[in-house]
Amino acid sequence: MNTNIGIRKGRVVAAALFVLAGMGLASILSPLVSSALATVGQVVNIADHSSSAYFAKVDSNGALKTAGTVTGGNVSISAPQNAFSFPALSRPDGAISTQFDPTKATLAFTGFRVANETSVSTTVAMYELGEPSTTCDTGTSTRRFLGTFSVPAGQTVDEQLTTPQIVKPLSGSPYWCLVTVASGTSSGVGFYTTYSGYVASGSFTPPVA
Repeated sequence: MNTNIGIRKGRVVAAALFVLAGMGLASILSPLVSSALATVGQVVNIADHSSSAYFAKVDSNGALKTAGTVTGGNVSISAPQNAFSFPALSRPDGAISTQFDPTKATLAFTGFRVANETSVSTTVAMYELGEPSTTCDTGTSTRRFLGTFSVPAGQTVDEQLTTPQIVKPLSGSPYWCLVTVASGTSSGVGFYTTYSGYVASGSFTPPVA
């Protein structure tokens, strides 16, 4: 039995186009598929673009290791090493008060708490002094202004920083110390400032209150 199948010329052209389109799509997808398959089992680094040394690692169990603390699937910053929190007294007569001995360390201050225990308002100014040795010379001209706190009588100002204030040795001075200058009156207990933060680098021993 002869069966005649009639195919119009337009349909032949359309069928040819579909075939060619399929071949073109396959040629386009082929390297993508093969590339995707080739990456299985390969090492992929998740790195900080600022330094190739800063990257996350996957351990032998397939767990991603980071420098943060993971709680409930959320990654948070780990508690800093060598954290400190100590009080220091400022004289209420406008004289310079040394807050701690000179150090070579780089400190990151995260908070300042100034308690005014006098009967008058005060303004406490903080300075970093550059020092050539372990002696805090308050008369040195190498200094850096850090900030001022205004505290009403009998009150406390608590300033917690979202970005740590980094303090390190000034250029040309291997050591540095911190001093305050507090205005007010010669009477009264004084102004206690509590310094909070952590040691970013070097060695630092907080003063004994």
